[in-house]
Amino acid sequence: MPNDLRAVDLNLLKAFDAILTEGAVTRAGNRIGLSQPAMSAALVRLRDLFEDRLFVRTPGGMEPTARARQLAGPIQRALREIEDALRNSPEFDPARARRTFVVGMTEYAEVALVERLTELLRQQGDSIDLRLRSIAKVEYLDLLDEGGIDAFVGHADAVPPRFVSTSLLKDPLVLLARRGHPIFKTQISMEDLVKWPQILVSPTGEARGAVDPILKRKGVERRVALTVGTYLGIPLALQNSDLTSNVPQQIAARLSNVLPLRAAPLPFRHVVASELVWHSRNEADHAQSWLRRLIREAARP
Repeated sequence: MPNDLRAVDLNLLKAFDAILTEGAVTRAGNRIGLSQPAMSAALVRLRDLFEDRLFVRTPGGMEPTARARQLAGPIQRALREIEDALRNSPEFDPARARRTFVVGMTEYAEVALVERLTELLRQQGDSIDLRLRSIAKVEYLDLLDEGGIDAFVGHADAVPPRFVSTSLLKDPLVLLARRGHPIFKTQISMEDLVKWPQILVSPTGEARGAVDPILKRKGVERRVALTVGTYLGIPLALQNSDLTSNVPQQIAARLSNVLPLRAAPLPFRHVVASELVWHSRNEADHAQSWLRRLIREAARP
């Protein structure tokens, strides 16, 4: 393993980062201005340097090994710091910058933000690439520590002091069902709500969610007839059945705009909250600050 900086060529680290980002040797070469043979030679040198295959060719592209994933965060942070130090201006200009940001998001946050984020990104930084990475809540702290993501958007519980967080989204749950469903004939009561079997988004398949403790306190219990892994499954099941679902208002609005679905207030209030979280080491970074401003602007009502 390299233990002397004189053995490390900065261009090799750039090649490593490009392959990691693009998942293909040729695209990685195009990204940093090297031919395919030059990139292949760089990969051979990287493998010799770190005594590991680093990337394995699969039908889906070049997959990083465990050692490559371990190296990814430190190498990407080092390259960013060098780029920042070499800039003529300490300010970040998205109109001129060529940069890729990676933001970890829960599925709800992605659905709520992706449309506006895309619009703002094209307006402000046509050469900026954004990678929205779907991650579980339990993963985001490690990924922020490692530099695998630049920020996280989702529900965050107690955030350790080395991270910074701010409230981003507050979205009430609403009932969603097909248009013409009998539940819409009157104002929805607790009894109406639990009369009809429901669909629940549950990646684990567990038929219990955030509203069940609320219903228990009200003295009622619902039947979850169907669990789906993502929000995409809900409208497909709702439009031709009498099932109902409780979803965040922003998701309900988007789905009912394109499908024969209707949303209505629930007989209780429950808010789905999401935070924007980042590592404190990036607090003063101009590019990272710009990214956080972009996300906050996309989240404005």
